[in-house]
Amino acid sequence: MQPFELIKPFEPFKLLTLPLQYKHFLPSDFHPDSRVWIYQSDRSFTEKEQIEIDNLLKQFTDSWTSHGAKVKGFGKLFFNQFIVLLADETASGVSGCSTDSSVRLIKEIENRYSADLFNRQHLAFFNGENIIQIPLSKLNDAISNNLINTETHYFNNVVLSKKELEEKWIIVLIDSWLGNKVK
Repeated sequence: MQPFELIKPFEPFKLLTLPLQYKHFLPSDFHPDSRVWIYQSDRSFTEKEQIEIDNLLKQFTDSWTSHGAKVKGFGKLFFNQFIVLLADETASGVSGCSTDSSVRLIKEIENRYSADLFNRQHLAFFNGENIIQIPLSKLNDAISNNLINTETHYFNNVVLSKKELEEKWIIVLIDSWLGNKVK
């Protein structure tokens, strides 16, 4: 038995290609400095849930406003478990109230689908076949047990802009902020 457990046993999410193939889904007309929020689920969503969540995100971004001004927004579920929201603030900024409305939406999704979307201590990796999650406190154990290594692709959910989302969301572990935490 391993000295740690994965967050939850996942229904395997098989990727046919390397996960770097997400960029074509991002809106090309958004400024590189567009703000980004990533919410990682503690489980994969079913196909039905994926469709419903993408519809909720579209409805939200179609009506997203900040102080009465339309927010140029985008939302999509990636890899069955990452909700990505973007706001292009070149036309109108995103206020605290409009950010709060997006958080309410994420909490609604969390409650409706019994998923944890706010735990930043769960780290997601692509091990070549599946997306797995490991508690931050067990990172070195996962490396010691060869579950992941410093070249494993890591979902760097702390990116803040569209440019960072495109260039630094899925990176090898050693190149991430975790690189200095690995023994």
